[in-house]
Amino acid sequence: MDNFDLKKYLAEGKLLKEAKEIDMAKSFLSIKGLEVEAIESGNEGHKKAGEAGKAFIWNGGEGDMNNKYDGKEAFYVYMPFDEEILKEMKSKFPVLDVGGKNGNYYEVIIEKK
Repeated sequence: MDNFDLKKYLAEGKLLKEAKEIDMAKSFLSIKGLEVEAIESGNEGHKKAGEAGKAFIWNGGEGDMNNKYDGKEAFYVYMPFDEEILKEMKSKFPVLDVGGKNGNYYEVIIEKK
């Protein structure tokens, strides 16, 4: 137990939990018939969003303090405009906000718990 590093242990646990949340979102979207792709930025998400049959997930700039939403760690889902999928997503995930372009795509901001 001499080599136990509490900070490292807690950080690894947080990363594992975040990975699970994003993986759950990927699985949810896949089950809904969407091809899911990881992206590198929100700008990329806005550019690609609206592609038929595809959803894009940005991890929210891991570790970057400027990429928090209302002070909360979050990841971003860019998906086709589908009110039923959004309604179900809101019931399953801690959705902080929904934006996007009405009738074209949603940008769903989900808290990393």
